[in-house]
Amino acid sequence: MDKLIETLLERQRKSGENDQVFGRRLGMSRALWNAVRHGRRRMTVKHLGRMLWVYPDLENEALEYLKTIGKEVQR
Repeated sequence: MDKLIETLLERQRKSGENDQVFGRRLGMSRALWNAVRHGRRRMTVKHLGRMLWVYPDLENEALEYLKTIGKEVQR
């Protein structure tokens, strides 16, 4: 699992928010957040931007996440 997703899951756990509330915080639906957290979908650049607006301290993790997406596209 990506470090970014692990960090977001930890923040969700600490906040006590369910998937619907936390997903909305990230600008996505409950179903999409659930798919992202279980590795079935990737966050889009739009969602990463929203996440950085909410959690600006996760900039380095977001850049690493983008690098992993880039490697997947190159394959």
